[in-house]
Amino acid sequence: MVVLLLSACSLGASRPGLARHSPSPSSSPSRSPSPVPTAAPGAAWPEFLGGAERFGIGFSSPALTDIRQAWSAGLDGAEYGQPLVAGGHVIAATENDSVFSFDVASGALAWKQHLGDPVSGRSLPCGNIDPSGITSTPAIDPVRGTVYVVAYLSGFHHTLFALDLKTGAVRWQRPIDPPALSPTVHQQRSALSFANGRVYVPYGGLYGDCGNYRGSVIASAADGQGDLLSYEVKAGREAGIWAPGGAVTDPSGNLYVAVGNAEGSGFNYGNSVIKLSPDLRELDYWAPSNWAALNASDTDVGSVAPALLEDGLLFQAGKAGIGYLVKTQGMGGIGGEVFSGRVCPGRVDGATAWPGRPEGRRRPLRRRLAGRRRRQHRHPGRWLGVVDGRVDSGPDQPDQWGGEGGSAARPGGPLPIGRRRRGPDLRPRPDPALRFRPGVATMGTGSGSSAAR
Repeated sequence: MVVLLLSACSLGASRPGLARHSPSPSSSPSRSPSPVPTAAPGAAWPEFLGGAERFGIGFSSPALTDIRQAWSAGLDGAEYGQPLVAGGHVIAATENDSVFSFDVASGALAWKQHLGDPVSGRSLPCGNIDPSGITSTPAIDPVRGTVYVVAYLSGFHHTLFALDLKTGAVRWQRPIDPPALSPTVHQQRSALSFANGRVYVPYGGLYGDCGNYRGSVIASAADGQGDLLSYEVKAGREAGIWAPGGAVTDPSGNLYVAVGNAEGSGFNYGNSVIKLSPDLRELDYWAPSNWAALNASDTDVGSVAPALLEDGLLFQAGKAGIGYLVKTQGMGGIGGEVFSGRVCPGRVDGATAWPGRPEGRRRPLRRRLAGRRRRQHRHPGRWLGVVDGRVDSGPDQPDQWGGEGGSAARPGGPLPIGRRRRGPDLRPRPDPALRFRPGVATMGTGSGSSAAR
C-alpha cells in the first residue's frame, strides 16, 4: 500500500516571515467522499499545490534527470507566494502589489498590473515583511479566465482583485478585510482557494503576534457580487490561519483549515483543524490532547495546511514534528485522532504532497507515519522515506522524484533546481515553490521567477 506524505521539516530554527499562531463542533457533519488526485486537462497549475484539493502532484512533470533553465524573469519585489500556470501564462505576484504574466514557453512578459502602493513594514506594529503587499498565492479560474489576488494597500486595507488572465485588466475589486477587526494586525499569508463558485481568503497575524487579531476566512462570489461570507475562529486572540497552503477543499466543497496557538479561557480552538461548509458554517473540529501546552510554547499545529488522503482521513502536522491521522467524518474533537507519530525531529513547515492510492491497490490506508527511522512509503516504481526531515530515495527509486514533486526557495534565496541525487537530498526549506506543467517547472524567489525544462 502506498502513502506518499512529503513535508518540509526544519530542525527548530526560527522561521522569518510567518506569524506564530480556532469554532464549536457540529452535531451532524456533512458527508465527504474520499479525494482522489486526477490529472487536469491542460495540466494547468491554477492554485497553490495545483488546485483547491492541494494534492501537490504534477501529473505531467518533467523528468528531473535532465533539467535545465528555460528562462528567468525579474520582478519588482519579493515573491512569497507560488507562481501559477494557466492558459499558457505563468502568473507571479509581489510584495510591491504587482502581478506579472509571462509566456510559459518563452518567458516573455505578457502583461504587468500594478494594483497600488504597498504598506510600509515600518508603519506596522510588528512583522518582518517590508513592504507588505501581495503575500499569499493567488488563485486562477481557468474557465472564466480570471486571476484572483489579494493586495495589502497603503492606508491599511486588503482588497480582492479579479484580473483578466489574458490582458491583466481589472475586472472588479472589493474590500476583503475581516469584519470588525483591525487590518493593521492581520496578515493575508495563506493561499487563496477557488471552489464552490467562491474565492476563499484566510487570515492570520503578523510575525510577532501583536495586536488583537483572530484567524478568519472571508469568501466572495466569483463575480464579486453579493454579500461577503465570513468565519472567525472563536478564540480570545490569535488562532491565526497562516500556513502557506490555506484552506483545503474536499469533493463535497467543505473546507479544512489548520490554526495556530490561541489565547482565551478554556478550550480556545488553538492548534486545531476546523471543518467548514462551503458557506463557512462550522461543521466539526479536531485538536490534539496537548493543545494547551502547544499554546503555551508557541508550537503551532497550523504551520502546514491539512492534507486530504483517502479512506476518509486527513493528515496534519506542525511545529512539534508530530503527524496525525484524523477522520474527516466525526473528527473526534480533542484527542480524537486515529493515529499519531513523529514525522520530523523538529518542526514541520511548508506543505504536504499526496499522490493517491495506486491503481489496483485496495488495502486500507496504513495508519503509520514516517519518523526518524525510515519507514518506506511505496508507490509504483518508487518509494520515499522521511529521515530526519529529509527525503531518502531507495534502490527501486528512479533517478528523479518520480517525475512529480516540489522543492522550495526562501525569499531572496537561490533557485533549487538541479539534477536528482541518490540519498538524502531534500533539505529543510519553507514553502514548496517548484511547480510543474508538461516539460516545464516554474518557481519563485525573492527577486524573480524562473522556469526549467
